[in-house]
Amino acid sequence: AGHAHSTAMAGVAELAQEFGRADERGVVYLDTAGRSIIPQSVLDVGTAALGLKRTPWTGMGSDPTPLIRERFAQIINTSHKNIAICPSTAYAMSTVGHNLAADPTLRAGMSVVVLAQQMASNVMPWQRLCELRDLKLVVVTEPDLDGPSSWADRVLAAIDGTTAVVALPAVHWCTGAKVDLVRISAVIHATRNARPPAHRPLLVIDGTQSIGAMPFDVAVIKPDVVACSVHKWLCGPYGVSLVYVAPHLHGRWVGLEHHERNRVGSDHPEYDALGAMGPTGYPAEYMGGARRFDCGGRPNPVILPMVAEALQLVHRWTPSAVQVYCDRLAGKLRAGLGRIHTADGDLAYTWDPNGCGHIVGVRPSKALQRHGVTGLKLGEAVAAKSVVLSVRAGGLRVAFWLYNIERDVTVLLDVLRAVVPSRSSSSKL
Repeated sequence: AGHAHSTAMAGVAELAQEFGRADERGVVYLDTAGRSIIPQSVLDVGTAALGLKRTPWTGMGSDPTPLIRERFAQIINTSHKNIAICPSTAYAMSTVGHNLAADPTLRAGMSVVVLAQQMASNVMPWQRLCELRDLKLVVVTEPDLDGPSSWADRVLAAIDGTTAVVALPAVHWCTGAKVDLVRISAVIHATRNARPPAHRPLLVIDGTQSIGAMPFDVAVIKPDVVACSVHKWLCGPYGVSLVYVAPHLHGRWVGLEHHERNRVGSDHPEYDALGAMGPTGYPAEYMGGARRFDCGGRPNPVILPMVAEALQLVHRWTPSAVQVYCDRLAGKLRAGLGRIHTADGDLAYTWDPNGCGHIVGVRPSKALQRHGVTGLKLGEAVAAKSVVLSVRAGGLRVAFWLYNIERDVTVLLDVLRAVVPSRSSSSKL
């Protein structure tokens, strides 16, 4: 019954083969926002690739990077020419910051807009840029759940004539709150049209907590840069972030590192055999497209084939179908939370009723906090019942994926219900 609503793209049998049965796992795993369970087929590819190192004379297998670019491009609806491969999202954002730090059009006093409690990978590079170029970091405060404003309202209120960069997620990594990127992008593009080219704000997105779990369309959102770590909703291994860079930046920016693998001619089979270095050094012309932003070093022959396999699975399952399935589980959780009250009749928990389906932030209400129940105590309570999730920003971050079932929601609700003091126990406080 738990997987009665599994997507047509990922049936019960396939999910069991890839992830094992949820009721045989020994824990309730609700932490895909931290890291996914790796699919069995992805693990098999990695094991086979690692085994090649036992016989290095047989080579390292075929280069998976063209497949990775193509498959990720399909997921976000763009050209493979716009995709770079980096080791982390922080690396990708630092690449953007590195280029902006050298941009003569930036003026002291300009600003970078971010959200409160935004993931550090999409904040700390901007902090450094602000230090280097005397810019201001504008932190947008979180809207009240029952208030009239949204994240988009507050972001738009923060954008003005000084804005150089708007650096956002599509979904807040702590609460699952949606950020209306389409609406924000429309205003940014209108601002661009009204400003001189030298003072147009960039839209930079950390898609790590959204891409793979919900639709994300570059052609609709029109960002300048999008980075996405693959070990969460793309079901990949650790150590890779896939990066979209808009074509208008390809000829203007350079990579963070200087190496030969993104230079014209380096892919020729006789590049090293003949000796590519001349009297002025190595050939320095960049390859076309976003490959110029690839990190250095030989493409990892173990983890990159795993990434290619994981992307194929996610593309077949489709992010839209994943979101539909997760939204059903989130709806069951939200409905259950609405029936949990303190002894005084107040709601025990708060959550975003309009959040995404794959991440639900559950925080103790003010009424429950008066009884000494904090986010950390909630985390201890669920851990004691073998429910695995993360505590973020004062509450629980509940993350659903295709391998979760309705029983997982029931177990979590039972724990949350038990944490609320009864009338008899609360009278003793």
